[in-house]
Amino acid sequence: MLRGHQLVGFAADETESVPLCPTHCRRQVILQSPLVAIVEMVWRDGVPGDDEAIIALCLELNREDPGPAPVTEQQVQRTLNELRSRPIRGKAVVLDLGAQVQGYVLISFWSNELGGEVCTADEIFVGQEARGHGYASTLLANLPTVWGRPMVASMLESSPANDRAAALYRRLGFEGFNTAMVRRHPAPENSGT
Repeated sequence: MLRGHQLVGFAADETESVPLCPTHCRRQVILQSPLVAIVEMVWRDGVPGDDEAIIALCLELNREDPGPAPVTEQQVQRTLNELRSRPIRGKAVVLDLGAQVQGYVLISFWSNELGGEVCTADEIFVGQEARGHGYASTLLANLPTVWGRPMVASMLESSPANDRAAALYRRLGFEGFNTAMVRRHPAPENSGT
């Protein structure tokens, strides 16, 4: 779990990052006026009570950046159920801002080629209102802590049109690695999709 605090005000824009703990959690301080409120920022493992928010955010992601096929509520719920019933396959992590889920990431995977577990951020999404405050950067910089298991690499995907995300990933040290090619197969009849 990554935990920090965000001070949120009402006018201009001076920002600094302050280390909070030995696991490189950070607090983003936004000094905007004498009127300031503290909002707790936590990247934590998702729980069943978060499902509705994760599903809504996932559908928002897929409206903003569509994949090869539409994603349904049932499909997202099936993924969350699968990750909970078989944690070796991965987990959902949520961005909790002041007791409100504002983002999520699905993480998983093992790589024979790289010789160990690769923490793959299958989907990472921060809602519109929470963007631009360093939450995704904090998460990605701390994936080993969030994943909680030894890993040899971190991996993620970005659609070619998402220049802002690709720039962030490059700033955080991610680089191109091979070429991913996907061939879709029909879903098994018992898949629920």
